[in-house]
Amino acid sequence: MKLDLNKPVQTRDGNKVRILCTNRNGDMPIVGLVDQGVTPETVVAWALDGRSRVSVWGSQDDLINVPIEREVWVNGYEDKDFGSIYKTKECADRFALSNRISRQKFIIIEGQFDE
Repeated sequence: MKLDLNKPVQTRDGNKVRILCTNRNGDMPIVGLVDQGVTPETVVAWALDGRSRVSVWGSQDDLINVPIEREVWVNGYEDKDFGSIYKTKECADRFALSNRISRQKFIIIEGQFDE
């Protein structure tokens, strides 16, 4: 997923980041403060793609967008694996068929692809 500096960012391991500038000279033009729960915050620089260092494998210090959680609702039916996905519980109820056996709430995380 591509880094969008117009949206909130954090390190890959979940530390909060405040971006100070994105135009520093050199290979690491993004400069920010990382809050690791201690004072003072740590000054870190990143490449434009969010990498904290040149690495093929990535690092826990890499910059990523804060994952966006979304709540969705799904009606379950005995004769199907599952039904349509709805943005609200009310929509799931409104469009439920008479053979509905369940209604489930799921939290999905934008950019997460489980195995």
